[in-house]
Amino acid sequence: MTNVTRRAFLASGAAAAALCLGGCASTSGTSSSSAARSSASQAGASANGKHIIGVIVYNVSDSEVLMFREYLVNYIAATAFSDVQFIYSGGISDEEQLLAFIDDVAALGAEGIMSFYNIDLQAEVARCAEHGMYHMVASGTVSDEDFAMVAENDHFLGCIGPGIEMEYNAGAAMVRNYIAKKTGDRYFIMSGGASLGNEMHYERTLGMLDTLETSYGVDLGQTKELAKVDKATTVEVGDVFITISPGYPAREGMKEPIVEAFKASTYDVVLSALPVAPVSAALYESSAKIAQVDCYSQENQLLFAVDKLSYLAGKYGSLVGPSFAAMYNAIGGYAADFRDDGKAFRIVQNFWASDSKADFDEKYEFASNITTPAYNYEDLQSVCKAFTPGATFADLKKLAEASSYEDAKKRRSIT
Repeated sequence: MTNVTRRAFLASGAAAAALCLGGCASTSGTSSSSAARSSASQAGASANGKHIIGVIVYNVSDSEVLMFREYLVNYIAATAFSDVQFIYSGGISDEEQLLAFIDDVAALGAEGIMSFYNIDLQAEVARCAEHGMYHMVASGTVSDEDFAMVAENDHFLGCIGPGIEMEYNAGAAMVRNYIAKKTGDRYFIMSGGASLGNEMHYERTLGMLDTLETSYGVDLGQTKELAKVDKATTVEVGDVFITISPGYPAREGMKEPIVEAFKASTYDVVLSALPVAPVSAALYESSAKIAQVDCYSQENQLLFAVDKLSYLAGKYGSLVGPSFAAMYNAIGGYAADFRDDGKAFRIVQNFWASDSKADFDEKYEFASNITTPAYNYEDLQSVCKAFTPGATFADLKKLAEASSYEDAKKRRSIT
């Protein structure tokens, strides 16, 4: 990376960090040698009296990113875990930027990375290990192959997120919702990064295609290959008409092909493996019903209210709480106590789902409550050895897996 490019990236990181209201710091102005970075990493919390955790994100304005940041910065770091400081990346789009961010936060004394975006997991874990930092996939899904390559690295804590089966089922449930309601037979599928190695998007798209195939009793061909096509592809068999359109609509050069593919025909249903916001203007011009995997945000509440969104599979802000607890244990010196038979862990959490405004509103009220969140600080303290010396990996796993709406209500004694 050239000095000019590096300065530009650091400036973008500073802009993103500045959005945080507390508990964040800018990476602007950081320029250090490998030796200095190593020294800073080993110093850990000694530099400013706080444990520093770097947070890797793909889009600083994404609703899910903002939701998680609100919980981590304005709840976690502002309550019982005030000894923690989060440093956010700018919007990262390639591996060079991602690895540079790891280097930069290491130079500031970071002890761990909570990642919401992975490109080359093996390289990213290796870079963290080089700095003596811990790495974890904080709310996501990685392939079996990628996980196997890092599972025995002591600096990789693990993954907490929906997991392959849950991702697949999220896509399948979308289809079943519209089949049951007899919405129509013409489907536009936004497959996101499925063609670019994004395992979450791939599994969601595959779930959609397999369920359409079985529901209509047709043969779509190789659905595993269809799920990862790298250009708009249309399949028409029997009564069903399907277009799969790949790409991240928020990225330069990827939005236009999606809009063009959508406008080339008419559709009854849009099924999206990711938020549709960047192409929403084109979608809202049609009468198609829209379903997406995203989060329980105010933006999506408004979309349900004006009938622009009719189905959501999504995460909620405090869902990332157990991931933080796992990282807090590690940087506190207890990483070895929270291995799964000596290896990194994979813990599965649930999406919440809503197919109506009323259902969304009920869940959103709970999801957005920063005072009594689904995972409060007392829940997290119960699985952190610094607060609960007898806490075990089994305790962490049990808490993290109790992530459904019913689980959350029970934990908060809500009937």
